[in-house]
Amino acid sequence: MKNDEMIQNELTRAEKEIELWKERSKSWSKKVREVIGDVTLNMYKNINETGEFRFLIKDQLMYLLNSMFDGKPLTPLTGEDDEWKPIAGRFANGEVVNTKYQNTRYNDLFKDVNGDGTIIYHDNNRVSCYDPIMENYFSFGLVNKICDEIYPIAMPYMPGDSDCEVQVFTFQYNQENSEKSDFDTVIVLSAHTKEGKNIPINRFFREPNEGESPTYGSWVEINIAELKDRIDNGPMKNLDLIDLGLDGVYHNYIEELEEE
Repeated sequence: MKNDEMIQNELTRAEKEIELWKERSKSWSKKVREVIGDVTLNMYKNINETGEFRFLIKDQLMYLLNSMFDGKPLTPLTGEDDEWKPIAGRFANGEVVNTKYQNTRYNDLFKDVNGDGTIIYHDNNRVSCYDPIMENYFSFGLVNKICDEIYPIAMPYMPGDSDCEVQVFTFQYNQENSEKSDFDTVIVLSAHTKEGKNIPINRFFREPNEGESPTYGSWVEINIAELKDRIDNGPMKNLDLIDLGLDGVYHNYIEELEEE
Protein backbone atom coordinates (compact mmCIF):
# COMPACT_ATOMS: atom_id res chain seq x y z
CA MET A 1 0.00 0.00 0.00
CA LYS A 2 1.37 3.41 -0.94
CA ASN A 3 2.23 5.94 1.72
CA ASP A 4 -0.50 8.40 0.67
CA GLU A 5 -3.08 5.61 0.82
CA MET A 6 -2.00 4.74 4.36
CA ILE A 7 -2.29 8.36 5.40
CA GLN A 8 -5.77 8.62 3.87
CA ASN A 9 -6.88 5.49 5.69
CA GLU A 10 -5.59 6.95 8.97
CA LEU A 11 -7.46 10.20 8.36
CA THR A 12 -10.66 8.35 7.54
CA ARG A 13 -10.34 6.34 10.76
CA ALA A 14 -9.65 9.52 12.74
CA GLU A 15 -12.69 11.30 11.29
CA LYS A 16 -14.93 8.37 12.24
CA GLU A 17 -13.53 8.22 15.78
CA ILE A 18 -14.04 11.95 16.29
CA GLU A 19 -17.63 11.75 15.07
CA LEU A 20 -18.33 8.86 17.45
CA TRP A 21 -16.75 10.80 20.32
CA LYS A 22 -18.92 13.82 19.56
CA GLU A 23 -22.03 11.64 19.64
CA ARG A 24 -21.26 9.46 22.64
CA SER A 25 -19.17 11.53 25.04
CA LYS A 26 -21.14 12.65 28.11
CA SER A 27 -18.39 14.74 29.70
CA TRP A 28 -19.10 17.94 27.76
CA SER A 29 -21.99 19.82 26.20
CA LYS A 30 -22.66 19.26 22.49
CA LYS A 31 -21.23 22.69 21.60
CA VAL A 32 -18.00 22.05 23.50
CA ARG A 33 -17.68 18.56 21.98
CA GLU A 34 -17.99 20.07 18.50
CA VAL A 35 -15.21 22.58 19.18
CA ILE A 36 -12.86 20.08 20.81
CA GLY A 37 -13.50 17.46 18.14
CA ASP A 38 -12.94 19.84 15.21
CA VAL A 39 -9.74 21.33 16.69
CA THR A 40 -8.36 17.87 17.47
CA LEU A 41 -9.13 16.54 14.01
CA ASN A 42 -7.57 19.55 12.27
CA MET A 43 -4.41 19.23 14.35
CA TYR A 44 -4.26 15.52 13.61
CA LYS A 45 -4.65 16.13 9.87
CA ASN A 46 -1.95 18.81 9.80
CA ILE A 47 0.51 16.65 11.72
CA ASN A 48 -0.22 13.55 9.66
CA GLU A 49 0.49 15.42 6.43
CA THR A 50 4.11 15.92 7.52
CA GLY A 51 4.75 12.23 6.82
CA GLU A 52 7.72 10.61 8.50
CA PHE A 53 8.26 13.55 10.87
CA ARG A 54 4.74 13.44 12.32
CA PHE A 55 5.69 11.61 15.53
CA LEU A 56 8.48 14.08 16.32
CA ILE A 57 6.13 16.98 15.62
CA LYS A 58 3.43 15.41 17.81
CA ASP A 59 5.78 15.26 20.82
CA GLN A 60 6.96 18.82 20.31
CA LEU A 61 3.43 20.08 19.83
CA MET A 62 2.25 18.45 23.07
CA TYR A 63 5.19 19.98 24.93
CA LEU A 64 4.39 23.45 23.56
CA LEU A 65 0.68 23.17 24.30
CA ASN A 66 1.20 21.86 27.84
CA SER A 67 3.73 24.59 28.59
CA MET A 68 1.43 27.31 27.27
CA PHE A 69 -1.58 26.04 29.22
CA ASP A 70 0.60 25.84 32.37
CA GLY A 71 1.72 29.43 31.86
CA LYS A 72 5.37 28.48 31.32
CA PRO A 73 7.72 30.13 28.82
CA LEU A 74 8.73 28.22 25.71
CA THR A 75 12.28 29.55 25.73
CA PRO A 76 14.54 30.59 28.66
CA LEU A 77 13.81 33.85 30.44
CA THR A 78 16.56 36.38 29.77
CA GLY A 79 16.07 38.75 32.69
CA GLU A 80 15.97 41.77 30.38
CA ASP A 81 14.07 44.82 31.60
CA ASP A 82 11.22 44.38 29.11
CA GLU A 83 10.28 41.08 30.80
CA TRP A 84 9.30 42.71 34.10
CA LYS A 85 6.60 44.94 35.56
CA PRO A 86 6.88 46.63 38.98
CA ILE A 87 4.26 45.52 41.49
CA ALA A 88 5.44 46.86 44.87
CA GLY A 89 8.09 48.96 46.57
CA ARG A 90 9.41 49.71 50.03
CA PHE A 91 10.83 53.04 51.12
CA ALA A 92 12.74 54.19 54.21
CA ASN A 93 13.88 57.74 54.97
CA GLY A 94 12.84 58.81 51.51
CA GLU A 95 15.02 56.20 49.78
CA VAL A 96 14.01 53.09 47.86
CA VAL A 97 14.84 50.03 49.98
CA ASN A 98 13.33 47.36 47.78
CA THR A 99 11.30 47.12 44.57
CA LYS A 100 9.45 43.93 43.62
CA TYR A 101 8.83 42.99 40.00
CA GLN A 102 6.78 40.26 38.34
CA ASN A 103 7.89 38.55 35.15
CA THR A 104 5.52 39.21 32.24
CA ARG A 105 6.38 35.95 30.46
CA TYR A 106 6.10 33.73 33.54
CA ASN A 107 3.80 35.06 36.26
CA ASP A 108 5.21 32.85 39.02
CA LEU A 109 8.66 34.45 38.79
CA PHE A 110 9.46 37.56 40.82
CA LYS A 111 12.56 39.61 41.49
CA ASP A 112 13.44 41.87 44.40
CA VAL A 113 15.79 44.72 43.52
CA ASN A 114 17.39 46.15 46.66
CA GLY A 115 18.56 49.70 47.09
CA ASP A 116 22.18 48.63 46.62
CA GLY A 117 21.34 47.05 43.27
CA THR A 118 21.44 43.40 44.36
CA ILE A 119 18.75 41.20 42.82
CA ILE A 120 17.03 38.12 44.25
CA TYR A 121 14.77 36.00 42.04
CA HIS A 122 11.92 33.87 43.36
CA ASP A 123 9.87 31.23 41.53
CA ASN A 124 6.72 30.21 43.42
CA ASN A 125 6.79 26.74 41.85
CA ARG A 126 10.49 25.93 42.03
CA VAL A 127 10.65 24.30 45.47
CA SER A 128 8.91 21.11 46.55
CA CYS A 129 9.14 20.03 50.20
CA TYR A 130 9.23 16.34 51.07
CA ASP A 131 8.67 14.98 54.58
CA PRO A 132 10.84 11.84 54.92
CA ILE A 133 8.93 10.67 58.01
CA MET A 134 5.34 11.24 56.87
CA GLU A 135 6.32 10.61 53.21
CA ASN A 136 4.26 13.46 51.75
CA TYR A 137 4.90 16.54 49.61
CA PHE A 138 3.91 20.14 50.39
CA SER A 139 4.95 23.75 49.77
CA PHE A 140 6.28 26.14 52.41
CA GLY A 141 7.34 29.79 52.09
CA LEU A 142 10.06 29.48 54.74
CA VAL A 143 11.77 26.72 52.76
CA ASN A 144 11.40 28.69 49.51
CA LYS A 145 13.30 31.56 51.13
CA ILE A 146 16.12 29.27 52.27
CA CYS A 147 16.38 27.62 48.85
CA ASP A 148 16.56 31.02 47.12
CA GLU A 149 19.59 31.84 49.28
CA ILE A 150 21.56 28.60 48.98
CA TYR A 151 20.54 27.76 45.41
CA PRO A 152 19.81 31.15 43.79
CA ILE A 153 18.13 31.56 40.42
CA ALA A 154 20.36 32.99 37.71
CA MET A 155 19.56 34.27 34.24
CA PRO A 156 18.93 32.90 31.71
CA TYR A 157 16.39 30.76 33.53
CA MET A 158 14.04 28.02 32.32
CA PRO A 159 11.37 27.09 34.87
CA GLY A 160 10.67 23.45 35.53
CA ASP A 161 8.62 21.35 37.94
CA SER A 162 10.19 20.87 41.39
CA ASP A 163 13.63 22.11 40.36
CA CYS A 164 14.64 21.94 44.01
CA GLU A 165 13.31 19.21 46.33
CA VAL A 166 13.95 19.92 50.00
CA GLN A 167 13.64 17.38 52.81
CA VAL A 168 11.64 18.99 55.62
CA PHE A 169 10.16 17.57 58.82
CA THR A 170 7.62 19.48 60.91
CA PHE A 171 5.86 18.77 64.18
CA GLN A 172 3.75 20.41 66.88
CA TYR A 173 5.69 20.84 70.13
CA ASN A 174 3.16 22.94 72.03
CA GLN A 175 -0.08 20.97 71.87
CA GLU A 176 -2.03 23.98 73.18
CA ASN A 177 -1.49 25.61 69.77
CA SER A 178 -2.71 22.62 67.75
CA GLU A 179 -5.97 24.38 66.92
CA LYS A 180 -4.14 27.44 65.57
CA SER A 181 -1.53 25.70 63.43
CA ASP A 182 -0.51 22.25 62.22
CA PHE A 183 3.08 22.63 63.46
CA ASP A 184 5.31 25.00 65.38
CA THR A 185 8.71 23.37 64.77
CA VAL A 186 10.50 23.00 61.42
CA ILE A 187 13.56 20.89 60.54
CA VAL A 188 15.05 21.71 57.13
CA LEU A 189 17.44 18.88 56.27
CA SER A 190 18.79 19.06 52.70
CA ALA A 191 18.04 20.15 49.14
CA HIS A 192 18.33 18.04 46.00
CA THR A 193 18.64 20.07 42.78
CA LYS A 194 17.72 19.13 39.22
CA GLU A 195 21.45 19.02 38.41
CA GLY A 196 21.79 16.16 40.89
CA LYS A 197 23.44 18.17 43.68
CA ASN A 198 22.61 17.30 47.28
CA ILE A 199 23.03 20.38 49.48
CA PRO A 200 23.02 19.87 53.28
CA ILE A 201 21.03 22.60 55.06
CA ASN A 202 20.40 21.43 58.65
CA ARG A 203 18.58 24.52 59.89
CA PHE A 204 15.88 24.52 62.55
CA PHE A 205 13.02 26.91 63.37
CA ARG A 206 10.17 27.40 65.79
CA GLU A 207 7.28 29.81 66.09
CA PRO A 208 8.06 32.93 68.18
CA ASN A 209 6.93 32.95 71.76
CA GLU A 210 4.49 35.63 72.85
CA GLY A 211 6.21 39.02 72.64
CA GLU A 212 9.27 37.55 70.89
CA SER A 213 10.46 38.95 67.55
CA PRO A 214 11.10 36.58 64.62
CA THR A 215 14.71 36.16 63.48
CA TYR A 216 14.11 34.63 60.04
CA GLY A 217 10.98 35.54 58.13
CA SER A 218 8.13 34.97 60.58
CA TRP A 219 10.08 32.25 62.44
CA VAL A 220 12.78 32.04 65.10
CA GLU A 221 15.87 30.09 64.08
CA ILE A 222 17.16 27.76 66.81
CA ASN A 223 20.23 25.58 67.32
CA ILE A 224 20.19 21.79 67.31
CA ALA A 225 20.37 21.62 71.14
CA GLU A 226 17.06 23.46 71.44
CA LEU A 227 15.64 21.28 68.69
CA LYS A 228 16.68 18.13 70.56
CA ASP A 229 15.04 19.47 73.69
CA ARG A 230 11.77 20.03 71.82
CA ILE A 231 11.95 16.49 70.45
CA ASP A 232 12.84 14.83 73.77
CA ASN A 233 10.25 16.73 75.81
CA GLY A 234 7.38 16.83 73.37
CA PRO A 235 5.04 14.48 71.51
CA MET A 236 7.89 13.43 69.17
CA LYS A 237 10.03 11.98 71.99
CA ASN A 238 10.18 8.61 70.21
CA LEU A 239 11.92 10.28 67.28
CA ASP A 240 15.71 10.01 67.34
CA LEU A 241 18.11 12.45 65.67
CA ILE A 242 19.60 9.42 63.94
CA ASP A 243 16.28 8.97 62.12
CA LEU A 244 16.76 12.43 60.63
CA GLY A 245 20.47 12.03 59.92
CA LEU A 246 21.29 14.74 62.48
CA ASP A 247 23.21 12.71 65.06
CA GLY A 248 26.58 13.87 63.72
CA VAL A 249 25.41 17.48 63.54
CA TYR A 250 24.40 17.37 67.19
CA HIS A 251 27.69 15.87 68.39
CA ASN A 252 29.68 18.42 66.38
CA TYR A 253 27.67 21.20 68.01
CA ILE A 254 28.36 19.83 71.51
CA GLU A 255 32.09 19.48 70.73
CA GLU A 256 32.24 23.10 69.57
CA LEU A 257 30.59 24.25 72.80
CA GLU A 258 33.09 22.29 74.89
CA GLU A 259 36.02 23.81 72.97
CA GLU A 260 34.71 27.30 73.72
